[in-house]
Amino acid sequence: MTVRLVALAAVLMAPVSPALAAATKAQMNIVPAKADCFTPGNFCLNNGAFCAMPDNSDCTASGMSPSSKFKIDETLVLKGTIKKVTDNSATLVTTGAEGAADNFIFKLTLTVCVVDNGPPSCQETESIYIKVVLNNGNGKMNVNLGPVLTGLGIPVTSGDPLMISGGGLLAPATVGCTGDNSAPNISARLNDSNCESGSGVYGVNGFAAQ
Repeated sequence: MTVRLVALAAVLMAPVSPALAAATKAQMNIVPAKADCFTPGNFCLNNGAFCAMPDNSDCTASGMSPSSKFKIDETLVLKGTIKKVTDNSATLVTTGAEGAADNFIFKLTLTVCVVDNGPPSCQETESIYIKVVLNNGNGKMNVNLGPVLTGLGIPVTSGDPLMISGGGLLAPATVGCTGDNSAPNISARLNDSNCESGSGVYGVNGFAAQ
């Protein structure tokens, strides 16, 4: 018994090494938007195609798989998989090479919580637009956003919390939003509303209610 008590005391009195900082990441699905015809403008909000029927039947053929997903971790590398994207004729979509005008666009809206000696704590919001190449409806993303985020007016620094505050898979832009996924081109597209000129949101970053 004495030996056991001595051993237990030795364990309790041993110095404890400080815990290593845990790696962090955010991961979400890209959930298909429902068919929705904006009748005053005659276009489908979920794909940008022409529509006229208020029952939304003109907009039902397009879609994407709810298993599409993305993640971004503390290294600021964005990775994602887009699956089974179909157009409004129910055809799996194939686009041109990265930077082509028909590329789909992945929007990632990040809110950066920076130390700036004033409220509110989290107010610096940036919309980042990534070109997505599709082949038979499927595509992948693997983009280092480090040079983009550390080059902001208030740069992201080590330890800064970042919040995913919006985004999703958008129809190809009809105006502007040019370039490939090089850091300079992504930076040039920051907060560029032209990247949403295709007027169709195929999917949103989040989850679907049962």
